[in-house]
Amino acid sequence: MQRKGKMLTITVEKFLGLEPAHRTIDEANKLNQRLKDESDIDIHKIETTTKEDLVVYFNDRLLNALHIQLLSDYFRALSDQESTLNRSLALLQRAMELLYVADVISQSMSMVRLQKRQELERLLQQKVSEL
Repeated sequence: MQRKGKMLTITVEKFLGLEPAHRTIDEANKLNQRLKDESDIDIHKIETTTKEDLVVYFNDRLLNALHIQLLSDYFRALSDQESTLNRSLALLQRAMELLYVADVISQSMSMVRLQKRQELERLLQQKVSEL
C-alpha cells in the first residue's frame, strides 16, 4: 500500500515540476490514467465524490494528509490550465475541499494547509470577479 502513495507522489510531483506551458491536458490525462492503472487512484472519482466519501476513499488506499495535500496542488495546477472559467472554479473548489479532507484524515490542522486554503480562496474570489 505504501507503493500507491510513493507512486502518487512521484507522478504528481513530476507533473507539477513541469513548466506551466508543458502542463497540458494531454499530460494530465496521461497522469490520471497512470494513477488509475498503477495505484487505483481515480482522479475523476476524487473530483466528483463528496468530501465525506473521500475520507473513506483515501483511508481505503492508505493515503495520508501529505498525499492529499499533493492532490490539492495537482487540482490547483489543473485549474490553471483549464480554459473554461466554471471548470477552473470547480477545480479550485475541489483543491480547497481536499485540504479539508487532509485535516480530517490527519486529525489535525496544519498551518501550511491553512495558508494554501487562504490562497485558493483568494484565487477563487479573483476568478469569480472575472465573471
